[in-house]
Amino acid sequence: MISTEDKKAVIYNAINSAICIDDQYESPYCDIPENRKYFDDSKELYISFRKDGKCDLDIYKFRGYDGFDNDKDFLLNHKDLMILDWELDATFRIKHESTLKILDNAVANKYIRWVAIYTNEQDDYNILLNIYAYFCIRKTSDELKAEINDKLFEVLGIVEEKSEAEDVETDFMKKLNDIVSAFTLSPKEEQDCIIKEFKRYICSLFPQEDSRECCNKLRDIVKDDLNILLTYYEIVNKSLEILHRVDEKKYSVHILGRNYLLINGTVIFVLKKEITPDDVYGKVTDAICNIPNQRTLLLSLMLKNILSEELGIGGKGLGGITDRMLLHHWESYEEENIDNLIEFLVLCIKEDIAEAMRTYIEAEKIRELFKRNEDETETAKEQELALFNKILTFVSKEKLSNQERHQIKTGDIFKLKTDLHIPKEKVGVVEEYIICVSQSCDCLRPTKIHNNYAFVYGSTDSVKLRTALKEIEKEGDYSIISDNKAIKWDDSFLTVHIENNKFNVNDDFAVKIENKDIQLEYVGGLKDFYAQRIVNKIFNHALRIGVDLPHLK
Repeated sequence: MISTEDKKAVIYNAINSAICIDDQYESPYCDIPENRKYFDDSKELYISFRKDGKCDLDIYKFRGYDGFDNDKDFLLNHKDLMILDWELDATFRIKHESTLKILDNAVANKYIRWVAIYTNEQDDYNILLNIYAYFCIRKTSDELKAEINDKLFEVLGIVEEKSEAEDVETDFMKKLNDIVSAFTLSPKEEQDCIIKEFKRYICSLFPQEDSRECCNKLRDIVKDDLNILLTYYEIVNKSLEILHRVDEKKYSVHILGRNYLLINGTVIFVLKKEITPDDVYGKVTDAICNIPNQRTLLLSLMLKNILSEELGIGGKGLGGITDRMLLHHWESYEEENIDNLIEFLVLCIKEDIAEAMRTYIEAEKIRELFKRNEDETETAKEQELALFNKILTFVSKEKLSNQERHQIKTGDIFKLKTDLHIPKEKVGVVEEYIICVSQSCDCLRPTKIHNNYAFVYGSTDSVKLRTALKEIEKEGDYSIISDNKAIKWDDSFLTVHIENNKFNVNDDFAVKIENKDIQLEYVGGLKDFYAQRIVNKIFNHALRIGVDLPHLK
């Protein structure tokens, strides 16, 4: 791994603009107020960001959420970092209500990468737990308490009835309190270990002859939601003042150790106010330096810096391409096809990006970045490699720019909603797919092939993820479309007539395959290189293209 100094250099270049929102700090360029303390503190903070990080810092004095709501468009625009006071509502019952609402805006913003929660509280774990509850739990505090109490009543009833241990209820509750003291924000591996330990403890409470029966009863009570119930119990047990959401918005929430949350791609961490204002910038970069999965973060920041600083893209010409060239190419399409134009533009700049990376990122720094630390002894799990394959090779329909009029192209994958070759005993277990292997030029102008597309049949029947990962680099036999699903493709193609080659990706449609009416659901497509591998295999072109994929040996 590269040195801390090199990490900080990358981060310094990536934080160009920041916003601090506090109910006491004054703008450093306003008239001097009667209470100079907060004015001087905010001025010191402002100067330190400029001096230490060459970063522009806006300081916004919070006077109520409605005021922020009116100002948020310009306050959050093109900001890399937000410093947010935890208790903006000093007179409210829930003092962090406005903070959570502002945080909601921050994670929805496409620019803000990091949010530092600025606080006088000592227990930063409870702050992150409160944030987690706001974004992940759709229940009020009273609903959580009622559900936990009902479940506990049933569980303790069985424990007290069947266990021969003395004072079993007290012992059970002590054990439960111990294991949930920091359960929710533990990494998944630690959560799994905690749950296993708790299950072993529960089984040990009962006589051997009753153990299986009692454990089955308890399993019926908690179903498959033990980790969720433990989270609920931890929140109730800590008496957190959680703010209940009324909307149905969903968020991508990941736990990065106990000190960080990743919500919709924004990293959230806690910063103590006990430090002096001129130390804030240094502490922010220290915190960012310690985020898990640093290699991914640092590579993305290096690329961001290159795109913003070195490539002549914005306003300076797209790699030497003139307006006349672009217009000519755009007008050469029979119809205005946004997806094709985007692919063309990516082709235009990707070599510039690669050349800029080779020029401006030292090869030795890359080698250092990919050196294992002494404590990095774990190898990637199968599901992680599968997800990596999916990221590299597959584009889901949700990510397409033109979802309403997508044109069938090489690599498009459809799921069969009607059974074709599935044995009766495997109906509902095995999934069937077809992938388009017609050449791109034929897909662009399907009248040349009379709308008769070449497809290859595939299924998940008897496909083990481990086998797919071992074979993924040898032939175009497998495609991985999720972290737990691989498709094995046949060695020959079939022809499917599709009259309407442009369709809404969210609508199913019917075709005939082997004289049988089949309903198709579009799921996404393989990227060009990896679709071409399957095309080459089917049509006997012994050529493998595209970068090597993550695989097992």
